[in-house]
Amino acid sequence: MLEIKLDGLENIEHTVTEMMHVLKKFGNEDIPNEFFNWEGESLHRRSPWVKRIGRRKSYITFVRPHSAASMKMRHRTMIRARRRHKTLMRGTTRPILRPSLFSDLVQRMTALMERTIRWP
Repeated sequence: MLEIKLDGLENIEHTVTEMMHVLKKFGNEDIPNEFFNWEGESLHRRSPWVKRIGRRKSYITFVRPHSAASMKMRHRTMIRARRRHKTLMRGTTRPILRPSLFSDLVQRMTALMERTIRWP
């Protein structure tokens, strides 16, 4: 007959439960706050905007390749061209997010994970 006896399962359960709380807080609070701070500091936005999508742990923001004012002007120009039955070249050649800004975001999120996700 084989008999296995385990002691201390309450401690393991408590540790796993605490880690689940840490991960839930990380996804619901820490990531959006860091994303918001990155937007304000790196993108130099006066009023950063981050939106949560549904129940998924996904967050979005809008990054334009040009300023909002130039996009409005482009829209007006396109409307005028359509009225005159002319075609204009569409699109942009600029990258949406510069590689340095993307690497800065990755570094900030990596540092955030290293700071906040620890086994209790």
